[in-house]
Amino acid sequence: MPYRHLVEVRPEDIDELGHAGNLVYLRWVLEAALAHSTAVGLDQAAYLARREVWVVRSHEIEYLRPALSGERLAVETRVASMAAASSVRRTRILRVSDGTELCRASTDWAFLDLGRGRPRRIPEDIRIRERRVRTPIWPGTPGRLPDADASGGRDGPERMPHPIPAGVGPGLLL
Repeated sequence: MPYRHLVEVRPEDIDELGHAGNLVYLRWVLEAALAHSTAVGLDQAAYLARREVWVVRSHEIEYLRPALSGERLAVETRVASMAAASSVRRTRILRVSDGTELCRASTDWAFLDLGRGRPRRIPEDIRIRERRVRTPIWPGTPGRLPDADASGGRDGPERMPHPIPAGVGPGLLL
């Protein structure tokens, strides 16, 4: 099942077109990633103490419908795939009142050793934390998730949550 992070569109999120601005959607995507990681026991402080961090390599965002001031939104996020030192997180933003999908995002993350500033293999103890969350978000089914399959809901390669440590570098470490 994806991790679900609830947000409300605030007046300061509204741009000159009368709806939440593009960077606000990105902020919600990143906030959900951090909330998910924190929920499985790895907050910013835990990663920094380990001297390991996740950095964003790329974001792809598809804006489908506007989010308006006062609306409550569910930001659903999951890790879709994991390689030796990277992973891809998929996120959807849904309007709570009717389940309408407002946005889809995909973020490519790299796992780094902070001391060396270079990619490193994702430790097994970090991989294990995500194994409890296995039901995929399926495109075209807003607000609905399929039942877990016979393999316990596995939907592909091993996955894991990603934190967003603050203050390490603008636009790189998220």
